[in-house]
Amino acid sequence: MKNSFLFFILLLLASCSTQRISTFSELSLFSTDELISQNENYEVKIQFIKTIYDNYEFKIGIKNKSNDSIFVESSMFTYDYFPNEKGIDQQSVCCINPIARIKQLNINKDSLVKEKNPYSLANKSTKEIIKEGLVSGTIAVVFGQDPEEYEEQREDSESEWEQKHQYNLNQINGELLYWNNKTLFSCNISPNSKFKDTVLFPISKEVKKIIIKIPIHKDVFKFQFIKLD
Repeated sequence: MKNSFLFFILLLLASCSTQRISTFSELSLFSTDELISQNENYEVKIQFIKTIYDNYEFKIGIKNKSNDSIFVESSMFTYDYFPNEKGIDQQSVCCINPIARIKQLNINKDSLVKEKNPYSLANKSTKEIIKEGLVSGTIAVVFGQDPEEYEEQREDSESEWEQKHQYNLNQINGELLYWNNKTLFSCNISPNSKFKDTVLFPISKEVKKIIIKIPIHKDVFKFQFIKLD
C-alpha cells in the first residue's frame, strides 16, 4: 500500500510535470474395453483410458507366466502410425519417459517460481518507482489520461498477471502430482506374478490408426487402435 501510494503521488507530480509377435488385437481408440494378448510366457492387457495433458493415457498390465524374472521399461513402448492414407512413411512414437518428464516439469516450475510480476511495486526500489512514475506520468499527460486511472490500470495488470502466474503454477503442480503418483512404469516382474500401471504416449496429429508395441524379453505384443472420425 505504501509503495502504491508513493507511485500515485509520483504520477500526480509527473502529470504536473528378433522377436515373436503375439496375437493381433484391434479396437477403436476411444473405447475403454480391455484388450488382451498372450503367449505361453506372458500376458499383456491394455486399456485406453483418456487423453490427458495432450497425451494418450493407457492402463497396461503384464503377467509373467514364465520361470524367469523379466524387466519392463515403459520408455521402450512405442506406437507406429502412417501420416497419410497411402500407407507409406511409417512413423514411430515413443512412450513418454516419466522420470524425464518429471525432471523437465521441475525445471519449468523453478523457472516459473522465480518470475517476478513486472507490474508490481513490491520488488522495486524507491529510485525505480520514481523513475517509472515520472515516465508513466508523462505518458499519461501526453495521452490525456488521468494519473489515477493509470494507477488503476497498473493494479489491474498486476492482479491479472498474478492470477495467470498462479494458474500456470497450479497446472505444473497438478501434472507433477499426476506423473509422480500414476506413471512410474519400470520394474522387475517375478515369475508367476503380474504388474499394472499407467503409461502415456504423445498425441500425433493427423493420425487415424496407431499400432502399440509392447516389447517383453524376446516377444513384442501389438495392439491396433483405430481413431473414430
